[in-house]
Amino acid sequence: PIIMSTITLASVKHKPPSWTASFKFEYGLEFPHLYDPSAELMRDYGFQSYPSMVLIKDREIVYSHSGKLSAEALSAEIDKHLS
Repeated sequence: PIIMSTITLASVKHKPPSWTASFKFEYGLEFPHLYDPSAELMRDYGFQSYPSMVLIKDREIVYSHSGKLSAEALSAEIDKHLS
């Protein structure tokens, strides 16, 4: 079976952790979001801006992206890794 996950990192200075939950609720987002106030994870993954996201398949990062990404582009990336 293929196991895929998307994780979005949010590193927003001067915002409380509840900001991430509110953002997810407002936009109806169901995938995991990590709140990273120190930007440590952003640095560890080499991201330069937010939102940043990784696509994980079988416990390995198969795609990563920083900045805006259209629904069509994200869908195309997911489709590449479904087989």
